[in-house]
Amino acid sequence: MGKGIGIVRILSNDLPTQEDGWVEISAYVKRKHIPYLTALQTVNEKVLTNKKAKPEARAREMRKLDEFLASFVYAWDWKDPDGNPYPQPDTYEVLGELRQEEWAWLQGKANEIMAQEQGIPKQNETP
Repeated sequence: MGKGIGIVRILSNDLPTQEDGWVEISAYVKRKHIPYLTALQTVNEKVLTNKKAKPEARAREMRKLDEFLASFVYAWDWKDPDGNPYPQPDTYEVLGELRQEEWAWLQGKANEIMAQEQGIPKQNETP
């Protein structure tokens, strides 16, 4: 797969399970993605960590997050715990195979890139 315009390659050497890998994430944010960016910021506290939330609600929200995140992940060179390459992230279902720390790392990096594209400073930066 060739690199497209707005594709950013990030080394995952700060992720212990994927030290030798990399991920390519699209920095191109479409207007239709804006509501999802807001949802990403609030879904964790509203549903995923809410002990009163029903399992069906958690599963539904995780699927939405995976679908959104998968739309930004262009390619990667990551391996599963047995050392086999993960399938390329062509569909959101592939994200379900990731370990929790890998998913959280990927979400964090995608958020950083999308925020930079939108001109939003990092939490510890001033505008």
